[in-house]
Amino acid sequence: MSDCERTLRDSNLLMTMIVLNSLKIVLAPIGMLSLLRFAYRLFRRSKQTTPTVDEHSNSFTTRFKPSNNRLVAHSNMRILYANHLLASVLLAFFSLLTHINFVASLIIRHDPQCDVKYPAVLCIALNTPVHICTHAVALSLFALCIERTLATLFYRSYASVGSRVAKVIVPFQKKEMMKKNCLSRDRYQLDENVRCLRTILPTIIMHTICFFIPNAIALLLYLIVKPRKTEVVVIDLALSWLPYYGILLPIVVNRIGKRANTVQVEQMVKNVATGSVMQNNYFDGLAQAWK
Repeated sequence: MSDCERTLRDSNLLMTMIVLNSLKIVLAPIGMLSLLRFAYRLFRRSKQTTPTVDEHSNSFTTRFKPSNNRLVAHSNMRILYANHLLASVLLAFFSLLTHINFVASLIIRHDPQCDVKYPAVLCIALNTPVHICTHAVALSLFALCIERTLATLFYRSYASVGSRVAKVIVPFQKKEMMKKNCLSRDRYQLDENVRCLRTILPTIIMHTICFFIPNAIALLLYLIVKPRKTEVVVIDLALSWLPYYGILLPIVVNRIGKRANTVQVEQMVKNVATGSVMQNNYFDGLAQAWK
């Protein structure tokens, strides 16, 4: 008896996989739009804003608003993260085509002897871009980790050497004027590393959750169920969490960024208020001394 005749329609497994793939067809466009919106907010031009002075206070305390989620970093970091987001968008798009083809093969091309039946050329054409984009997403994260490691090790000179990655990716690069003050440059580079970590670390965590955990679940399921060859393809498609990555990544990064900005602004306002109180006490003491 051939594998094609041993259909999955005798159990509820295939129907469950159809529902899961249909859910991914709905979520994949949402993830793509969410990633594109997230990329626009990261790389858009910043607007100049002026701080507002607290009119109800006698001190010089300024009410600061948390900055936007724009990524202010070295050009190497910006280009690599843009490549990561682009690869994620393409991965979501090609995965969407794969899920659509799978569900359409079950509904339109109904064959009582086969669960899934479509040409091998079409299968290769749909799955090859998915595998390429999957490796591109992982390699871009690996390159980001290397870039930030170099920025940390060579923090005294990294900002002044120019963009090495950009020279390979972008043919024409505008070199920025570097500060001559070594101390200010070092402090800026260290602060940039901390700010970039708030973006890279959530990205790595979400990538681990959405890419490696489904594979671990599939491996555990294979050990328990011991599926046939036809079932392996169906389970791999159904357990994919790629659409969730595009939806959850902007939410997690923005959440951590807003929390970090709020804490930083509160500390800044506290420091300004403390300095203003000390300044007022100093002048009050001088006024009392002249009486």
